[in-house]
Amino acid sequence: MNKVSRLLHLTFYESDSADETGLAEVAFPATCPFTMEQILDPAFFPDGDA
Repeated sequence: MNKVSRLLHLTFYESDSADETGLAEVAFPATCPFTMEQILDPAFFPDGDA
């Protein structure tokens, strides 16, 4: 895992997201479903099928 993806992982997936949103922890993926290219692409917009 490179530094950017590790930072994203720490920021989004090891945060208090479940507590903050009221959603169950299983609602959040264990790993980021997007590639680094997608994350860094300003034109990329997830379609919900990730």
